Formats: sequence, C-alpha cells, structure tokens
Amino acid sequence: MTIQNAFNLFTRDSLIYGKSVATISNYKHTLSALFNPYYSLSNKVHIEDITSEEINNYFIKGITINNWSKGTAWTYHKNLKAFFNWAIKKQLIVDNPLNKVSKPRIIKQPPKSLSEFEVIEILKYIEKIKYLTNFIRYRNIAIIKTFLYTGIRKNELLNLKMDDLELDSDFIVINDGKGGKNREIPIEKLDLRSCLVNYLNIRGNFYSKTDWLFKGDPSCGLLTNKRLSEGVLKRIFDPLSSYFNKKIHAHRLRHTFATLLLEKTGDIFILKELLGHANIKTTCIYLSTTRNKKIEAIGKLKLSSLCC
Repeated sequence: MTIQNAFNLFTRDSLIYGKSVATISNYKHTLSALFNPYYSLSNKVHIEDITSEEINNYFIKGITINNWSKGTAWTYHKNLKAFFNWAIKKQLIVDNPLNKVSKPRIIKQPPKSLSEFEVIEILKYIEKIKYLTNFIRYRNIAIIKTFLYTGIRKNELLNLKMDDLELDSDFIVINDGKGGKNREIPIEKLDLRSCLVNYLNIRGNFYSKTDWLFKGDPSCGLLTNKRLSEGVLKRIFDPLSSYFNKKIHAHRLRHTFATLLLEKTGDIFILKELLGHANIKTTCIYLSTTRNKKIEAIGKLKLSSLCC
C-alpha cells in the first residue's frame, strides 16, 4: 500500500477507534514530518519501503537540528509506534522498522502545581481585576474556579453543555472525556456553586438554556451556537501569567487541584476517579508532590521518646 493511502486509512481508523481530535492531530504532525520526503512520490512509494535507518535519521535531525526536547522525541516515538503497530495489524508490513530504533528516554518530572497561598492570591486577583463587561467578569471567574475546584481538562471544560451542569444534585457531568470515559464531579458548594449561579443568571439574558455552558461575550454581537474558543480561554489566563510572573494555564490548575486534594485527603483512589484517569499509575505522579504529607510523616518520628 502506498504511503499516502496508509496515512489516510490510519487517521480514519484512529477516528473510528475513538481517538480524540487532538491525538489524531498529533499523529498527523509526526507522520507528515517523517513522510514529507516521499510526498512527491506518494503514489509510487509503499509503506514497506520505510526503513529503520530513515527513522533513525528522522530522530537525529529532530534532536540535533530542530532542537527537540526529550519529551518531544518520546512523543514522536510513541506516535510512530501506534502507526506501525496498526500497519502490522492490517498486514501492510511484516516487520516493524521502529523495533530497531532506540526509544528516547524521558525523565518524568513531578507536575508543576501552585501552592495553596498562590491559589488564594489568584482567587483574590480575579475578583478585583477590571473586566470589559459584567458578562466577561462572571464568566471568567466561573471558568477559573471550575478548573480549581474540579480539576477538569481544558477540552472537557470547553465541551461542557448546559445539561452537564446539574445544580439540583450539585454535580458536573463530564461526557466523553479523555478516552471516551464519562464521570461525575461534585460541585463545591461554598464558592464554586455561587459563581456558577451568578454566571448562569447573566448568561440567561443572552443565550439559550441549552447549548454550550461557556460562551463568548454577547456584546461582540456574535450570538452564535459555537462553544468558547481556545483563543479566548488563553486570553483569560494571560493576565494571570503576567501578574504572577509564571505560566498559568488550565493544565497547571488541574495539577494544582490534584496536589492540594491529595495533600488534604490522602485518598489517591478518589483522586483517580475525579481526574478521570484510566490507570492508577497515572495518578501516582502526584504522590511525589505532596510535601506537606512528607513533613507530617517525618514529624511523627519522635525517636527521642523511645530512649526515655
């Protein structure tokens, strides 16, 4: 099978299998860079013509010329592994050329989260900052607090619909999260719930009671059925990053939620369910970040009392 046809079938099958749009986009980016030299010959060159030496050169060029980080090289290797494993399953190739390519090593660092003090400062800041309209004010505050109190992913928040917000039972329902999984997250009642109610009240003056939960500013005159864009979400975080002089984004707030919750409860199994992880090993990365629990544990070692 030609490279072009294999490339198209793989992306199609990935979509049918349930891979997210972001994952498929990553596959395309990786494969396009590898196959780019063959595009002019895409109707003649077949997938079995790709050799281990060419893949090795692909990684060497990426690392030495394009300055790939270890994480980038590891991700590209993972994407190519998915493609060539698919090709073997489809009996398009017999031997996997990636087997003779060394897998890039990656040292996993603990997730970068914010301290409890920094979270309090953020909550103060988003209340006092000047907003262009009241709609933007209530929406942005609700978005930041939703991230902090639920730990949901960026796309999960953008994909929330009005029906996913169950104020009667105080739950947010995540439908079709990462990996196609659904889950429920309790709504924190003292702070988050009131923020969501405030936002819904002003939202109801402009938008339908159905549709996407978080919407664009109606003062722009674009009352469309589209969800809030990633660009608008980025602009919500930009002032926070500037004010605190560090990169603050949705995933950092997710890490913060996980770290603080684990420090306060010590229950990694509940955290796994709230974060929507398929494997407890993924959740375990937060065990190394809970400094307070380590300090508390060492403080209980009162060895001197044993000598009395």
